[in-house]
Amino acid sequence: MKILFATDGSFYALQAAALLGSRLNPERVCGLQVVAVAAGDPGKGPESTGGLPRGGGAAAARRWVDRTLDVLEGSGLPLDGEVLEGDPVQTLVDLAGSGSFDLVVAGVKGQGAAPFFELGRVATALKQKVNTPVLLVRPPGSDSSGGWMDDDRISPLRVLLPTDGEGREVETACRLLGAFRLARGSVEIAALLGGSVALPGERPPSRWAGRNREERRTRARSWLAQTLPTLEPWEVVSSSLLEGRPVREIERRVRETGSDFLVLNLAEVGSRGTGATRVAEELVWFAPCSVLLLRGGVIETTPDLSMLLDQGRMSASEDRVPDELSLGGSAF
Repeated sequence: MKILFATDGSFYALQAAALLGSRLNPERVCGLQVVAVAAGDPGKGPESTGGLPRGGGAAAARRWVDRTLDVLEGSGLPLDGEVLEGDPVQTLVDLAGSGSFDLVVAGVKGQGAAPFFELGRVATALKQKVNTPVLLVRPPGSDSSGGWMDDDRISPLRVLLPTDGEGREVETACRLLGAFRLARGSVEIAALLGGSVALPGERPPSRWAGRNREERRTRARSWLAQTLPTLEPWEVVSSSLLEGRPVREIERRVRETGSDFLVLNLAEVGSRGTGATRVAEELVWFAPCSVLLLRGGVIETTPDLSMLLDQGRMSASEDRVPDELSLGGSAF
């Protein structure tokens, strides 16, 4: 896997660096490129510089890259650092969309963002304009804690992956998450039930449509039992069913499970979203954890990622079924 990491030396950027350094599996990463952009018009405010000090942008950007590489030192990851010049937002959007990377990583906001903004300018642009999967990093716990910088928090990631069963986000997310250090049950596939995912006037997810709640549950259980054994790696996956208002239920489940990542499937750039992708758009802004953003549930893998996936491919036997399904966190 080839990863682009955009840094501006901010608290959130260093949190992202600590996350990558401690949770990525070096054997599944072909390259991690750390990039900072030196830019700005001295006649404008800090937002025009992306947080860089006026007049010395290149030197400051070089310090950011060096500090990030220091955080990543000892991780065993193949690292490269680079300082680019130009508008920070457009430069990073162009690079992220170049097709050279399998994953783009950034903090949810940077030095130029107002404290009350949930997403900074770069994070918002990556969310809106890039089809490559994007990981926007928030620190675990409160912003005042050490977060991912705490050595005591070196533990397997917990990931919540909600789905309406209609896209390929489950398969795609598992392929990407295979580059991280996971343990049994680390990834929870949460099936969103009923027409509550759709907006008024829209059809509910046809895969689980039924005459009543129990029929929808039965169909969702059957889909999970057929789908989970095909995922790679199978051993890290568990499952649950969520009913009710999807935004509220997903946020509740994230907090209940202490999830580190929430996987959200957005509509492809330029296309009209569905009820499920609109739910994802809303959750990006205030999810209580880092968010992994997919586009249409499909990724175009680089040759390096395709090679690694082929090397690590597992054969799933047909008789394997999920150990446990849970409804809103309660086993049944």
